[in-house]
Amino acid sequence: MQRFGRFPIAPFLGGVKRHPSFLPHLTRGLRYVVDAYYAAKEREGMREYNTKRIKEHRPLSGEDSFFYSPIDSTGEIALGVADGVGGWADLGVDPAEFSFALTDRMAERATKGSLSDSEHRAGNVTAPLSALSLLRDSYEYVVNQKLVKAGSSTACVGVTHNNKLQVANIGDSGFFICRQGKIAHVSSPQLHYFNAPYQLSIIPQKLIDHAKRSGRKHFQDYPDESELSVHSLIPGDVVVFATDGLFDNMSITECLAIVSERMLAHKCWERHPEKGISHNSELTNECVTSIAMALVNRARTYSLDTKRDSPFAREAQRTAQIYYTGGKPDDITVVCMLVKQD
Repeated sequence: MQRFGRFPIAPFLGGVKRHPSFLPHLTRGLRYVVDAYYAAKEREGMREYNTKRIKEHRPLSGEDSFFYSPIDSTGEIALGVADGVGGWADLGVDPAEFSFALTDRMAERATKGSLSDSEHRAGNVTAPLSALSLLRDSYEYVVNQKLVKAGSSTACVGVTHNNKLQVANIGDSGFFICRQGKIAHVSSPQLHYFNAPYQLSIIPQKLIDHAKRSGRKHFQDYPDESELSVHSLIPGDVVVFATDGLFDNMSITECLAIVSERMLAHKCWERHPEKGISHNSELTNECVTSIAMALVNRARTYSLDTKRDSPFAREAQRTAQIYYTGGKPDDITVVCMLVKQD
């Protein structure tokens, strides 16, 4: 059965927040409204561990996970997505365990607003929480606490600070920023080769040894290999974080068309004959929910379409000479953030 839902991860584990979440900025002139939506891929013959592993506070988003959380009492926000690498299921490992462990820790740590231990050791005691430090801390925590025995995950994490968005992205999840009817920025996937994304990993030693004997090597990338970027934000901006289930089935042009249509429908953006599209001074909170739902629903429809070549199919044909047609069924998760004037 296909699973859909809205379930923002609260800034404390096990909690549920209102939909959408209103996160006011206390000092810097911007505030943020965030919501998330997801659709899990239908899986036939799902292993027993997949059904038993569900915890009460976790959404049924398949191997995708996500979070958004205020950073301490600063009014800033941290948000992001992670996508467990599905190949681990063949080894009896639930791919979702690693992705959920990462985002659970990021949500928890963001509320403290403190630096990672490594930054403290470096003596950098005045720097604010960054996207990289949050990702690094969470990965190290999951590894050191032995929360997960094995697994891999991509991750795309954002942190706001002083009207800017810092992003650390590793793998083929990603984000884009829409501004007044145009794409202001879109991330690029990090790939070892086609359909083999960079990924944070926990690999048992026996698997490493077995791979060496057979002349193979497991992918094992680290937070410091993330692509880092910083972006100025202005009122009316729409920021979308998503797993590859969105980008494999929709082009960035198609994503922009949906964002624009929803923003115009909710009168958050206005179209002027001469000036083009601009943001309205009155930005309604409902548009973030509408955008997240519309993107996920369209991507899911395209993923099941066997006649329309998806971006994934075109890339398979172009770079890997693989005859692949149609959409790519996958878990699809979107976290949408609207930037408002305080």
